[in-house]
Amino acid sequence: MNLSFLTIFVCSLIVLYFTLSVITALGIRKKIPADSNYRKGKPLVSIVVTARNEENYLPECLESLRKINYPKDKLEFILVNDRSSDKTPEIMGKFARSISSAKVINIQNNPFPYTGKVNGLIQGVKASRGEILFFTDADCIVAPTWIESTICKYDKSTGMVGGFLLLDRKGENFPLFSRLQSIDWVYFTAVGSGWANLGHPLSIFGNNFSIRKKLYDTVGGFESVGNHVIEDFALTRNVYKKTNSRIRIALDHRNCVITRPVKTLKEFLIQRKRWAVGGRSHGFLGFFLMGITFLVNLFLLILLIAGNFQPALFFFTMLLVADIILLHHPLKILKRLDLLLYILPYKLFYIGYTLLFAPILLFARNIQWKSISYNVRKERNLR
Repeated sequence: MNLSFLTIFVCSLIVLYFTLSVITALGIRKKIPADSNYRKGKPLVSIVVTARNEENYLPECLESLRKINYPKDKLEFILVNDRSSDKTPEIMGKFARSISSAKVINIQNNPFPYTGKVNGLIQGVKASRGEILFFTDADCIVAPTWIESTICKYDKSTGMVGGFLLLDRKGENFPLFSRLQSIDWVYFTAVGSGWANLGHPLSIFGNNFSIRKKLYDTVGGFESVGNHVIEDFALTRNVYKKTNSRIRIALDHRNCVITRPVKTLKEFLIQRKRWAVGGRSHGFLGFFLMGITFLVNLFLLILLIAGNFQPALFFFTMLLVADIILLHHPLKILKRLDLLLYILPYKLFYIGYTLLFAPILLFARNIQWKSISYNVRKERNLR
């Protein structure tokens, strides 16, 4: 390919990427008008937590749930032990004995064709009584304001509210790998928040979201996602396709959830492989955004390999600026502007793994969750 043509082509991709970043940033900042006829109350809330072999993290999660600042008579806890072989059921039982509104469900078998934790979520919801269902994971820590700050985002037109996630705490000594993952989660959640505010929701994260029970039932709940490998994404798509309910990802530090970074590159690759395979069912917008990102990174690398160093450096700088534009506001609201100090290594990290996962997105046939392997081709044939 002629170098001048290659440079012009990459420049066009960079301009498009920059434009999309600005549009997303504007979407994140967009004010969602509240329904003046909606009267805020204290609805009954059910918090569903599924766990499989989480004895190391579950106690801290449950302690954060215990500290939630919400009327106790309006709050119930549904704890689902999904085939654990460690002390998870004992830890859940101890918590349930200390709180009258908590119940434990023990699952021994996973009925075909449900993948991952879908069956645990289904059973948890069936045991719930809440008007609004909240979901988080056993390795997460929620803020005392988690419920209250999320409830206030609902109005009559809103049926589903997600929140942001961080993988580290400001001021604590975390390795660089954890910082990079934290930025990555904020980046993806920010993109989801921006496009949701623009009326085109992509997905929420299953460890920090809530949904009206009536809406959940209307779209068929987690039963309707069946064999999908990313149940939170599939449920979001069902709500978007089948209803007129608004989906929001609230940018608010009060309902931000702390989750755990994976410790090794192998664990990271397994996690991202599952995301990549699950993302195959994205609509046009999702594929368009992922496609532009991949092409920008690929041809920037080709430009560098071709020896066109100055244009490559200039275009890379533009990518950094675009990402800072997108990330600055969310990180400011989350009180984590310190993470921008890691934007350069993050960008290099991001380019590397997005290029790696493009072929996986197209050709992968197996994914892994909690040491359990699932054949994706077989599951897709069941749909």
